[in-house]
Amino acid sequence: MIRLESIHKRGVGREHPRSHLIQLSAAIIFFFIWILDSFIFMFSTILARYMPFIIQIVLFLILLIIGLFLIFRTGHILFHEETPSRLITTGIFAHTRHPLYLGVLIIYLGF
Repeated sequence: MIRLESIHKRGVGREHPRSHLIQLSAAIIFFFIWILDSFIFMFSTILARYMPFIIQIVLFLILLIIGLFLIFRTGHILFHEETPSRLITTGIFAHTRHPLYLGVLIIYLGF
């Protein structure tokens, strides 16, 4: 079995050794809080009563598309065969330093 830490890059640009665990934990915590809020406490369901379902679906799809665009666009830039030797300041990186994380947060916001 390959350990996740063994496939991370070595050196200055390497990932945090527990980055996958942190992201998975954040997603689990998010969904746990979402379930508690939606079905037990119902704090955020108040807005759903006043917004038509079709608008909710359209907003969700827009945020999902934006988030997936950021994630895939970043993947094409970062994970080429050639590793960038300098700081990337063009494209999506001209607007945000961590477009992968921003994409995931936008998708979470869509829920």
